[in-house]
Amino acid sequence: MNPETLDTGCCEAPEKPAGQCMPSAGSLILLVPRLVVASLRSATEVISKTLDGSLNKKYCEAPCHDKCAPGCCDIPETSCPSPCVGEICWSGCVGDRFRYRLQVTNTGDTEREFRFSAAPFPCTDQQVTLSADRRTLAPGESFLLEVGFAVPDEFGGGVYCGRLSITGAYEQFLRILLNVRPHQACCGHIEQGEIPQQIKATHWFRHFQYEKPCFPAAPEARQP
Repeated sequence: MNPETLDTGCCEAPEKPAGQCMPSAGSLILLVPRLVVASLRSATEVISKTLDGSLNKKYCEAPCHDKCAPGCCDIPETSCPSPCVGEICWSGCVGDRFRYRLQVTNTGDTEREFRFSAAPFPCTDQQVTLSADRRTLAPGESFLLEVGFAVPDEFGGGVYCGRLSITGAYEQFLRILLNVRPHQACCGHIEQGEIPQQIKATHWFRHFQYEKPCFPAAPEARQP
């Protein structure tokens, strides 16, 4: 058969190495309709698999998932930490003194200045005292901040809430909860006379007994 008599594009004779076939004019004319039909079939298949859930199952069974579970294909998210990093809880009476030590560490990669400030307790001008108002820390360096407060006379029974702020690259804070007892709850009464004596029975005979002090005498109360 003479290849020149063919009216369609074909490969060369078998005795020659196979090469690239050239498309015929008819194939080129039918290219656009074929693409449209293929697109419609693909779109129909995608819509059908999406509605019956098989497309999601296929994605969930990908190697990156251990098993398919509800929401396994969701985009992972993280939540922001709370700026409140703790509480200082004190309980006492008027005149009591409190102290709290807070260790601040720079976990960043650069040197950073940390600033410390305390807000007054509500409805008062009283606030905690700080051993420093700022400190520059190198990466990995720590600083021990001392927080102190003496309950003033004008504080009656109640709970007072304060705030201690620590600002480096961003601001964090500690809540201060101060529970002050009423004045009458901060008073007590003790009576003391002679040292009480304990009576013990001997174990040899039940008819004998002896006495011994319940407490040792204070050094300044001992007789020479």
